[in-house]
Amino acid sequence: MEKTVSYYLHYLSRYTSKKLEEYDKANGISTHDCMIVDFIYTRNEENIVTIQKDIEDEFYIGKAVASELISSLEKKGLIEREIDPLDQRKKILKLTKKGNEFYDFNFVKVKTFDEKLVSVLKKKDRETLFKLFEEIILKIKEGENEEKFNK
Repeated sequence: MEKTVSYYLHYLSRYTSKKLEEYDKANGISTHDCMIVDFIYTRNEENIVTIQKDIEDEFYIGKAVASELISSLEKKGLIEREIDPLDQRKKILKLTKKGNEFYDFNFVKVKTFDEKLVSVLKKKDRETLFKLFEEIILKIKEGENEEKFNK
C-alpha cells in the first residue's frame, strides 16, 4: 500500500480518537461532549455567541444529531440554553459553572496527550507541523467553497 497524506492523517486521527475515547469512556464522558464544550468555551472567550447552527456547521452534523448532543450536554449540566434577545427563535448555548470546570479538566487531559504526541519533535519541527496542518485545512476549506459555488 502506498503511503499518502490521507493515509497518515487517517491513521493519526484513528489513533488519537481511540486513545482519547478510552480515557473519556473511563471517565464517563464522550469525545463529542469534549469537542462541543471546547468549541463553546473558545467562542465565548472570543465573545462570539454560539447557537445550534454553529455546532452543526463546525462538526458537519445534521440538526437532529446536534439537538441530541446539546440535550445530552444540558442533562449533564454542562450547558444551558438562553433565548436570544435579538431573535426569540434562537437559543444561545452557554457553559454552566460545571461546564467551565469540565473544560478545565478536559483541557489538561488533551494538552497532556498532545505533549506526548509531539514530544519526539523539536520545537521548530512542531511549528512546521502545525503550519502544514493549517495549510492543508485551508486548502480543504477552499475546495469546499469551490464545490458550493459550482453547484
